[in-house]
Amino acid sequence: MKHGTRFWEKKLNRTPAHRRALLRNLLTQLVYHERIQTTVAKAKYMKRAADKLIEWAKAGDQESLKKAKALLFVPHITVSKLQGPLTARYASRKGGYTRIHLNGFRSNASDRAPLAIVEFVDNPRDIVHGLARQHVSTIRTRLQELESRLYAREVIPIRDPVTGMPGEVVKLKDRHNLPGREKMKLARQELGLMKMLQKMERSLESWPRAREVEAEHARTAREQREARDQPLVEVMQQKLDEALSSGDGRLSWAFRRALRRGRYVVDQDGKVSRAPSAAEEAFEGIVVEAGAGEHALAHTDTVAIPEIDTLTSKDTTRETQDGQSVKEGDQEVSTLGRLFGKFGLGSKK
Repeated sequence: MKHGTRFWEKKLNRTPAHRRALLRNLLTQLVYHERIQTTVAKAKYMKRAADKLIEWAKAGDQESLKKAKALLFVPHITVSKLQGPLTARYASRKGGYTRIHLNGFRSNASDRAPLAIVEFVDNPRDIVHGLARQHVSTIRTRLQELESRLYAREVIPIRDPVTGMPGEVVKLKDRHNLPGREKMKLARQELGLMKMLQKMERSLESWPRAREVEAEHARTAREQREARDQPLVEVMQQKLDEALSSGDGRLSWAFRRALRRGRYVVDQDGKVSRAPSAAEEAFEGIVVEAGAGEHALAHTDTVAIPEIDTLTSKDTTRETQDGQSVKEGDQEVSTLGRLFGKFGLGSKK
């Protein structure tokens, strides 16, 4: 048995061609849905490549985009989304674009493989942000309770050397009457809660900023597209007016085909507008539905995850990418349990 192999160099019991196809499929699903569920081994295997996709998209040069395109299916949608809202969202972030959450195991009838949720940080349905909105006050309260059990508070009066105003400083001193085993247990819980609280506070700060950046990018991209399409729309509007005024009110077959191929739309008032393409919608951050020929966005073993408020439900229904609903029955989604169970912040329902 060979030990010490890095996660992105694992073979996953597959041939090289199969591993590359698996990686491309996982990355395509992640870019498209921004949050998927797969096994822990596959999640760790794809995380490094997912971070590299964002780095290449932020670089923006031809060579970097060529590397990103080689790792994705349906490039006219996925690469456009990488260059659009994802690049705008992570423009000021230097790394750590993806996050892995352990999420229980497969059913007893299956292989009981450990599952994980892989998501882009600060995505519209970010798990950490959803948990922070519900539980950040509980974590702060629990952390204060732990500090009161671990430390004795000593208030030290001070005076500001500049203004001369009186003040006070609270000094935390170790309690020596606690048994060593209990003290170590409380210290571990305190460290875990502090890390969790820091992560949630960062998410509460960065998530609204990400939505603002994406909205600004979508508005700018839409204005640029409309300005770029305006000359073509004016030409088609002129041809439509001429065809309607000179003939019997019917459009020729060639003109109707030109309208259809150019994605031009004529409303009831006879005004011509142009609908965006799938690549343009992806660049603007609009959710694009997979077409019949886009096989990479069809059903695989990855699962699109529901909203955060359904993750604590005991009877959870999940919807796969092909529209099928999977009923989990009594199998609980253990994201909250893993985050809060060992700290005594709540129990599974």
